[in-house]
Amino acid sequence: MKLTSKQVYLKSPGIGTLVYGNSFYVRAAGHEKMRTRMLETRSDLFDNNEVAWSSDNGK
Repeated sequence: MKLTSKQVYLKSPGIGTLVYGNSFYVRAAGHEKMRTRMLETRSDLFDNNEVAWSSDNGK
């Protein structure tokens, strides 16, 4: 595996809050993308779950 970027994808809103997120294309061809973001403030407890859809490659 090779590191390609050190850019932070989703920043934590505060100390003690973990952020999980991903972004992916929903079709083999085209520009539709989906993004998810989850916040965890206590072990195994997700306080917030967001899903976003983009039809223009995330712009």
